[in-house]
Amino acid sequence: MESPRTKPAHVSIRNPVLILGGFASTTLDFDPLIQEMKSWCSPICVLLPQGDIKGVQEKIFHFLETFSLGAIPVIGYSMGGRIALELARTTPQLFQKVICLSSRVKLESFDALSRWEFEKKVVEKLSTLSLDRFFEWWYSLPLFGGFVPSKKSIEAKIALGTSALLEQFQNLSILNQKPFNAPFVQPIHLIYGKKDPLFLEMQYCFKESLQPIFLHNLDESGHLVHLEQPCHLARLLKKVLE
Repeated sequence: MESPRTKPAHVSIRNPVLILGGFASTTLDFDPLIQEMKSWCSPICVLLPQGDIKGVQEKIFHFLETFSLGAIPVIGYSMGGRIALELARTTPQLFQKVICLSSRVKLESFDALSRWEFEKKVVEKLSTLSLDRFFEWWYSLPLFGGFVPSKKSIEAKIALGTSALLEQFQNLSILNQKPFNAPFVQPIHLIYGKKDPLFLEMQYCFKESLQPIFLHNLDESGHLVHLEQPCHLARLLKKVLE
């Protein structure tokens, strides 16, 4: 069963790997990475469905049941990485490994006030600007280091519509999630571009961790690692998943 916002790479599933999109993700965002990964696995790209965190998890579980894949690795980008951690927390038997790309992990020390102020600003921009202007502002944020997706990709994001984007951003807010509580049953791998401010933040947060949490970084890349360095990222993913 395939929903309009999912993209199995092939009907024949060999070495399946689940990829979860992030905020405003479209299948175009993951095409370059999927093309690099298809030689050694079968990527199944799932864009986050509508609903709150619990509802999104249930829909992803239902989707996976249609494939009867058993335990598989899950890769989540940004917001999708946080969802991947929730999936692994609630049903560890379904996921061999968790890989978060460019994700902020919510710890007990999480600065909720600063995040609330940032999210309030995003909601204001989404509510008052046209989507072309919103994405112009969004990708000007320091997080992205000046990298902007292609015009075709931006057009696909605009086609999602303001109401859907607002609902996704608010329902799946990190403010609505529980803090990250180790230990997890499976290893957790966190991958960041070296130019992504989150890399230094997460490196500091986990520097003394005794849990199976592994940090990786990619040179010459920021928050959009899957678009900036798809070839290098695919090689790193293959190594991590071996």
